[in-house]
Amino acid sequence: MNVDAMKRYDDVEAAGIWSDGNRIRTWIGIEIAAAEAQGAPLRVINEMRGALIPTQAQVEEAEQTTRHDVVAFLQVWRRRMTPEAQTWVHRNMTSSDLVDTANAIRMANSVDLICDRLDNDLTRQVAQMALKHRESVRVGRTHGQTAEVTTWGHRMAEFAWTLERASRRLRMFRHDIAVGKLSGPVGDFKRLTPSQEQKAMRSLNLGTAPVASQVVMRDVYADFVYGMAQVATAIEAIALEVRLSSRTDTGEVAESFTYGQRGSSSMPHKNNPVTSEKLCGLARIVRAQVDPVMQGVALHHERDISHSSVERIALETATILTAYMTRSCFNMLFNLDVRVDVMADRVNKSPQLMTAMAKDYLIENGVNPEVAWTLVANAYEDFRSGSVMEFDASLALNWASVNRHGPLPGLVEGWKPDFHGLLDLLDDPIRLVGNTRHVFADLESLVG
Repeated sequence: MNVDAMKRYDDVEAAGIWSDGNRIRTWIGIEIAAAEAQGAPLRVINEMRGALIPTQAQVEEAEQTTRHDVVAFLQVWRRRMTPEAQTWVHRNMTSSDLVDTANAIRMANSVDLICDRLDNDLTRQVAQMALKHRESVRVGRTHGQTAEVTTWGHRMAEFAWTLERASRRLRMFRHDIAVGKLSGPVGDFKRLTPSQEQKAMRSLNLGTAPVASQVVMRDVYADFVYGMAQVATAIEAIALEVRLSSRTDTGEVAESFTYGQRGSSSMPHKNNPVTSEKLCGLARIVRAQVDPVMQGVALHHERDISHSSVERIALETATILTAYMTRSCFNMLFNLDVRVDVMADRVNKSPQLMTAMAKDYLIENGVNPEVAWTLVANAYEDFRSGSVMEFDASLALNWASVNRHGPLPGLVEGWKPDFHGLLDLLDDPIRLVGNTRHVFADLESLVG
């Protein structure tokens, strides 16, 4: 699909799978496999293999008359064959036998391409970053608000496993995707036999559909596009984290900025996270292919062609953009500036990270949970943007306030909380991180 907009996000390997030239070569391979399965003489098979491969331009010229791309291809391909060979081309087949089987081959190859890139490149890159930064403390955020101390490695570990599942899910779909058919116009084997179909599909490294009409049921096409959308969405999640973490008021990571690159035509200071923003946008396009393909599952009776135009665009688009995203995300992360010092400094300047620990500390020493929560909340409200010492003083004042009529019930007589001791933990914030050793042990096994 030579659309100018797509060229910007092209991927050579993925585009090669869905190119017009590869489609024609794949059709020829299927025609030869079908002829062999039906017992065509060796001289015919050799003639079919040696025949000139039609160009897309030749097929398009013939299609101006036939208004049918498969018929146009067959006319051009047969031209220079002997009469005997011509009779074996497309023998006992319908157009969908050829098209659906070719789609199965190309979808299976697309799955292999994406999964190989995930397993060997992107997932490994994310996992290695996670292991490298297992102790790189940062402010954890929920709802866009400061939460508790975590690490950049822990966040990346989550993404690594998300990618691993996306790859595993896509490979799982491959079994049902990689099925072809030679069962004829309504799928009931009036012309070829099931054993002939099986023989042809084995030579093409495909399975056979348990049952088909004129076409293979399109739920497997929906699986294919959905699997691609899952990969694209996993990449989007990584890209969004990079975008948020590179905001001016956060500045914990930064995409690489090469010599001569410009972030803005008007503001020289801009260093925009263009790659991560682009990845988030492309994920929407990949996901947008799911619904139109799924609408092709329900067809009129044994078949209509309402799915055909959609699939010509959607299968290729989903593959090429997902392949582009895997490569682009890998390069972005490989060159990502992870500012460990900025992350740690923000932790050290964020004593509000201690509110949950202070609350739990009081509860563990016998303070009523509601009283503990209210005391710490009030202390933080009074403190807000002050220093660590001011937060400590605010906690102490609020503690004195709730104890002004004597010690709280249930407390050991004379016990006083050591809030300053809790705040001292900020001097060594890795001690504030939870128990995540098993996460990284599992991740090491994933990397190998």
